[in-house]
Amino acid sequence: MNYLDAARKVYNTFESTNFKKLLGSYSKDYDKAITKLEEKFGFNELRESYIKDVQATTANYLPFFKDELKKFLQVKEVTYYEKNIPIRTLSYLMWIWEKKIDLSEK
Repeated sequence: MNYLDAARKVYNTFESTNFKKLLGSYSKDYDKAITKLEEKFGFNELRESYIKDVQATTANYLPFFKDELKKFLQVKEVTYYEKNIPIRTLSYLMWIWEKKIDLSEK
């Protein structure tokens, strides 16, 4: 699954979720609530699809940079951002889809 498909799946799940019901028993335990949300929305699948798309793009368009990128992504400070970029990007996509903004070339 590519990143945009995974993001659309998260968006559709988000739209159909009753958050009060989902988080009712976790309202006082932040860690459990986050874990439940991660499972429900498939954020790990979203992150993995993002990483695969970045790796495919690098392999296809920047093959000379492939080894350096791999080393760069193993740096502890970078992995934090790599984990969160797909979710931050998702928030932009969800806003675009919610507003029904046409992103075609025209």
